Amino acid sequence: MTQRCARVISGAFLGLVNNRALRSRCSGVGHFSPTKVTNYGIHGVIARASGVAVDLRLGLGGPTYAAYGALSVRSFVGRRGDCYDRFVVRARELLTSYKLLGSAHQPAADKRPKTESMEAVIMHFKASCGSGSVGERGLGVSSVEGPKGCVTVSVINTGGQLPHRLHVRSPVAHNLHLLDTAATNVTFADFVATFCSLDVVLGEIDR
Repeated sequence: MTQRCARVISGAFLGLVNNRALRSRCSGVGHFSPTKVTNYGIHGVIARASGVAVDLRLGLGGPTYAAYGALSVRSFVGRRGDCYDRFVVRARELLTSYKLLGSAHQPAADKRPKTESMEAVIMHFKASCGSGSVGERGLGVSSVEGPKGCVTVSVINTGGQLPHRLHVRSPVAHNLHLLDTAATNVTFADFVATFCSLDVVLGEIDR
């Protein structure tokens, strides 16, 4: 079943990549240079499609995390930075994600104590949420490679149970800044294609 699904996904990918209508419509549209995406602080697929090799999973642009160092992960880099390159990079990473799921399908054994009563469930919930624990003073920063780019969480703790200040770096907010140049002297159809290729989620902007 796994090999069959892999063949279906690979066939669909090849069919879309070699589609003449898609290639002609997206090639040369919404081009962003490596200098521009670097100056705007862009990460993820958009940066890699423009030729900038940044990928936190592989330790490119920051320290790696989780078990990515022990897994066979590939990062794809484009050349032109247009809508077509962004589509190809996303499609290739979709295939890579599928292969990762196949290699990590065996879950680790759960060593947590069994909760057999409601009181035990409540205590386990409080312990998991850090209720009653006192954090260390200082600044803590952690980043992960999200589907839309680098997601960074910064926490300032003054030694209490709750953080003094919390900030989440939204990659969508940085990606949206590229629309200022993408909407200049272009047709409406090209603007729509560029906007969709940036994978903007307005709900994340509103927060």
